[in-house]
Amino acid sequence: MTEKQRRFCLAFAKSGNATQSAKDAGYSANSAGVTGPKLLKNKEVIAELQRITRDFNTKAVMEAEEIQQILTSIARGQETEEVILPKGCGDGVQEIVHDRKTASAADKIKALQLLARMQGVLDSSTTVNVVMPKFGGESDIDD
Repeated sequence: MTEKQRRFCLAFAKSGNATQSAKDAGYSANSAGVTGPKLLKNKEVIAELQRITRDFNTKAVMEAEEIQQILTSIARGQETEEVILPKGCGDGVQEIVHDRKTASAADKIKALQLLARMQGVLDSSTTVNVVMPKFGGESDIDD
């Protein structure tokens, strides 16, 4: 694989535009409209794009284990987020204060629900139907 082809693969992985990627890789602007699509049929280019995609997915996309770790830390109150609060100083003057807070009870419950679903503990597919019987003729009953 040539260096130009490698640059094309990197540019194409970012943009998805074969013509622009060919230009960005250093191919002639006049022939980029033909060169880009032609490169996408090259076996070495295809293999390199697959490798880049595989590497991207490994690095950029969370796996279930990482998601569960983050949800667990939220449910345990270990995660904090920055909040900006106005603080009164008197005489109608306020200043902005940056503070950190843990997840609310509602956020913790939501994290627990998501964790339970991911781990198969909470099965939301079950439906319960309750049928209440109706009795007629109650007015005819003697005391």
